Amino acid sequence: MTYDTLLAELSAALSRGEVEPADIEKLLRRRRAGSERPDVPSVLRAAGALVCFAGAALLYGIGFGSYPVLAQEVTPFLFPAVALGAAVLLHRAGRPVWEVELAGMAGYVALGSASVTSAVVTGAGPGAGIVASLAITAVVLVLHAAVRIVRLTGWGLSASLVAFTGCSADAAGILNGSTVPWWLGVQGVLAIAAGAILVRRSHPGAEAAWRSGAVLGVAAAIAGMAHSGFGHVGPWHVLLTAVVAACLIGAARFDMGGLMWVGALSSIVWLGALAVVVGQSGGWAVGVILFGLGLVGLATVIARRRGQAAMRPAL
Repeated sequence: MTYDTLLAELSAALSRGEVEPADIEKLLRRRRAGSERPDVPSVLRAAGALVCFAGAALLYGIGFGSYPVLAQEVTPFLFPAVALGAAVLLHRAGRPVWEVELAGMAGYVALGSASVTSAVVTGAGPGAGIVASLAITAVVLVLHAAVRIVRLTGWGLSASLVAFTGCSADAAGILNGSTVPWWLGVQGVLAIAAGAILVRRSHPGAEAAWRSGAVLGVAAAIAGMAHSGFGHVGPWHVLLTAVVAACLIGAARFDMGGLMWVGALSSIVWLGALAVVVGQSGGWAVGVILFGLGLVGLATVIARRRGQAAMRPAL
């Protein structure tokens, strides 16, 4: 079959609704991901660069107390400048996306650490935190314009916007032990709503929003448990359970690998929280087992449906 014939049949199938555009986009994403998988030399090279970067930061930190105050305020920002600059250079050199993303994430972590260090040195309050979070948001947007990696931008924007709202709430005097969980939860709901809007327009954007919403949901549940106590089941345990289940179901339904990893890590947190409650109670232990069996059954149903869809002729 020639390419022209195949393209004509595919176009006709799309017009008739027999093939969904999302299925083609999913296939293309998998092909692109497969072509950019890291090999052993590149992983070792990246690990070596990160170790050198961390070693330089440790060497810098050893003598930090002896630096002049102005140097303590300014020089921490050299590290994020180096990492973010490396991300841009790697992108321009045509390096794989994962290398650019790794350098960018290291830069964001360094930028957040530098901002906290500078704030501690100067004794800055929440007002300075608001300015810093807005500045970090601008940095994230500039880097996005340079490298166009939605996942990297999603993490950067999520962290900077959460910092902005947190500093704003702190400045307004409404942030305390009882309000922190609700503050995180509301932001998680907004992120989920943003993902629902983006899911038909931008799959990577929706994944970034839902991933951030899940992390905020887990953080809200942990903060709520810390305030109300870990020793008994409450609404925050229910929220954590819902977040874990939603992550795993959403990852399978919309083919979102990043959301799957968030769900897997959240399930570890969920097990830890339930372990405190279970104690010597056999009933709760059985409940945990039944929940795990439910997840296994759900995975089986999803796998079976996918297999039937793959066997069904598309054209």
